[in-house]
Amino acid sequence: MKARSSSICLAALACAALWAGPLQARTSYDCADISYDLGDSWEPTDQQKAQLYSDMDAHFPARDDFMIRSCAVIEDGRKLFLVGALHIVDDLAICDDDTNFGVLYDPDTRKFGEVVPHQKLCGRGTKIPRPHL
Repeated sequence: MKARSSSICLAALACAALWAGPLQARTSYDCADISYDLGDSWEPTDQQKAQLYSDMDAHFPARDDFMIRSCAVIEDGRKLFLVGALHIVDDLAICDDDTNFGVLYDPDTRKFGEVVPHQKLCGRGTKIPRPHL
């Protein structure tokens, strides 16, 4: 099942790349990475947060297989969301799974930037529990 899930996730990454905008890749997509300067931030509205997740659902078909962590950053004067997607296996998000990816999202244009796969997205361990809402 993991192999099938991984291939679905990689197909989702390929589809998402078709929607990519002119946003450039970053060094880190981990909002909790204190060793990397995330730059200035801004406070997104509840509507902008909801739109991010709605657009994630539309552009990343396997989004339910991932735990999404996002934060608001300012890059080149643009207010963007920094998004890290951790692959979930057996109800645990795997920090260094090969299907993890990062992406920037522009809430004004509703476009995603370059999808960057193979991201290590948490430094405190290799697995973290999936939050249940």
